[in-house]
Amino acid sequence: MRIAVAMTTCNGARHLGRQLESLAAQERVPDVLVVSDDASEDGTLDILERFARDAPFPVEVIVNITRQGFARNVSAALARAATLAEVVAPCDHDDVWPAGKLAAIEDAFRTRPAAALWFSDAELMDENELDTGVLLSELVSLDAAALAHLEAGGGVRRLLHGGTISNGTMAVRSEVVELALPVPEDREGAYPYFFADAWLAIIARLLGEIVADPRPLLRYRRHAGQMSEGPAAEDLEGRDRADRVRRHLARITLVLSRVREHPDAGWNPARVEELEALEAFLTARAMPRGAGGRLRAVFGQARIGAYARFAGGMRTLASDLLPSRVTSPRR
Repeated sequence: MRIAVAMTTCNGARHLGRQLESLAAQERVPDVLVVSDDASEDGTLDILERFARDAPFPVEVIVNITRQGFARNVSAALARAATLAEVVAPCDHDDVWPAGKLAAIEDAFRTRPAAALWFSDAELMDENELDTGVLLSELVSLDAAALAHLEAGGGVRRLLHGGTISNGTMAVRSEVVELALPVPEDREGAYPYFFADAWLAIIARLLGEIVADPRPLLRYRRHAGQMSEGPAAEDLEGRDRADRVRRHLARITLVLSRVREHPDAGWNPARVEELEALEAFLTARAMPRGAGGRLRAVFGQARIGAYARFAGGMRTLASDLLPSRVTSPRR
């Protein structure tokens, strides 16, 4: 089994060397490292060039002369990596990988042929690699019951929101990458509907099994210079009912559009049906108040049990009918 590590960089010279050292120190080294650099100006390319000369595995560097943005940069790295290996392990340039990480990935995919995605827990460290005493699973409220639910085939609605499986903790089969690319760039305001890790996770969930490794096989660095402060989904404070519903519906529409583009990909029919039912439910809820047919659509969803299945039952239905805010559908 070949494993490719897919890394993106953009002015990452400060922490890049430490991550590269941890890749070279793996008990099971990668078969290839693919790096896509987004027009770095700080010495990142020099570090990569020096590392490639002596690395115990091939290193390919894709250089963007002009800035492409994160979604396109990560798509380039993933696309190339998927052509070179059966399994792709996304890699952030500023983390540190424990020596047994790639060996654990290989073991998981060899022993679980139906696995589409593997992920582990992670230890959070500060900018100077000092442990914070916090695990990533604690930060995203991923307890043993939630892990078991994911491994048993659930978690579709949770994964739609992002913030559950972080980029550096995961590995996916190349087939997942091929169906997931390009990573959508659709956004509303400051946040895209999907970051790359959340997008890979939901595509993998619709295709096959997810293997959750409870061990912290990543040291996750939190610092001021990273693209976001961490794997949290987004700040929805202050959004009203219509905003929350509309944004959630937009996510589902993106996912189902990709599913419909590849009808023969082997999607799990029960999980796709769940998304289609949720899409119909949110479409009714997203109709403007006073719009013709809105009440008929809302009561129709209530009759088939959608409010009980996807939200707070009669409480949410009442809120949708009254001029007040409601909570978004539970995950």
